[in-house]
Parts: sequence; C-alpha cells; structure tokens
Amino acid sequence: MKDADKTKEQLIRELAAARQRMAEPEASEVGRKQVEEALERRAAQLALLNDIGGKIAAVLELASVLDRAVYLVQESFGYHHVALFTVDRDHDELVMRAFSPPTTD
Repeated sequence: MKDADKTKEQLIRELAAARQRMAEPEASEVGRKQVEEALERRAAQLALLNDIGGKIAAVLELASVLDRAVYLVQESFGYHHVALFTVDRDHDELVMRAFSPPTTD
C-alpha cells in the first residue's frame, strides 16, 4: 500500500473518531472545540500537501519545487523560518536545498 493511501486511511479513521467524540452527549464544549481545532489544523496540513503535490506535478525543475514548498509551508503555518534538506548518500550528509528568509514580526 502506498504511503499516500495509508495517510488517507489514517485521516478517515481520525475524522470518524473525532465525529464520534463530538456526538457523545457527555462531550464538553471545550472538548468539542479542541476536536474542531485539531480537525482544522489537519485540514490545513492536507490542503498544503495537496497544493505542494500539484506544484510538483506541474514543475519539473527540483529547485523551483523546493523553493515553492518552503514558501508555502512558511506562509500556511506561520513559521518564522523553513528549510528543506536532502540526503547526499555518497557523502553521508544532509544538504540544505531550499530555505525561506526569516519572517519579520
């Protein structure tokens, strides 16, 4: 089974469990709010991954894809700084391939 299929099945199970918890009569308003927030975060992450996947399919140049990915992660999640590394197996080291400039607050 592909990793994407595993992730999809995992998300379906998580959503079903969250819906069940929200439907329980003893679930508190705070508990429901926490579940809703967790679902919103998960949905944002999946939307980002979907967007990145679409960009990868549309762009053949790896450097452009990595630059776009760090930008999308930084903007979507509000991170101060984002960097992507790849493994250089010949030299057994990580190589920074793309990074975003730190945000200014």
